[in-house]
Order: sequence, then C-alpha cells, then structure tokens
Amino acid sequence: MMDLNSLTEAIVDEGVWFTPSFPDGSKGDFDFLVIGRNSSEYRRIALKNLVKLSSNRKGAVEEVVSSAETFLVCVKNWRGLTEGGKEYPCTRENKESMYKNPKLRWLTEHPDSVSGSTDQVCR
Repeated sequence: MMDLNSLTEAIVDEGVWFTPSFPDGSKGDFDFLVIGRNSSEYRRIALKNLVKLSSNRKGAVEEVVSSAETFLVCVKNWRGLTEGGKEYPCTRENKESMYKNPKLRWLTEHPDSVSGSTDQVCR
C-alpha cells in the first residue's frame, strides 16, 4: 500500500520499488528501485548529452538519453536477484551486463517505462 501523502516530489529522486512481470504476465520475486526521469540525476545526464548534441554539426536527430543510459541512471538498486545461487549486487558493471544481455531485454526495458510513469505521478 502507498499513502497518498507520500507522493511528493522527493519520490522522484528517492525512487520507488517496482516488481517487474515476466513475459507471461506473472510477477517476479525481485524488485527494482527506480528514480524518475525528472530526477536531478537524470536531468544532469540529459543536459550534458544535450550540450554534446548541440555541438553536432551534422544536425542528426538523436536521443538525448539512450535507453541504456536510462536503465543505468534510473535503476538505483535491486533486491532478490542472484546469479549461480549467489547474490547479484546492483553495480554499474552488473547493470551494463544485464542491459547488454539479449535474453534479459524484457527485464531491462521495464524500468524505462516505470521511470516515466513515476514522473507522471510526481509532477
């Protein structure tokens, strides 16, 4: 349950725990802690990338923040994930490895949609 009084701007930077669903619709027994796309950390990355894009003389249309960067920035922690029976800690290297694994694409795409929906709640 969530108390409506706790839905403040702070939740965007602090994050919310989210339980992803498997492709068949069943819920996993692990969670992600996800921050919003209007969090200060995400906006800092977007601004840095926008400055890089503005200096691009080719005029190509590109994403300001890629889905990989969104996953790396917006997933702050997880719980309940193991690899080979051992705890799989939430580190940048492990997030990069998960994102690059095509078998986990269904999982790594979830936080991107959740980080956007937390922004809708927190505006």
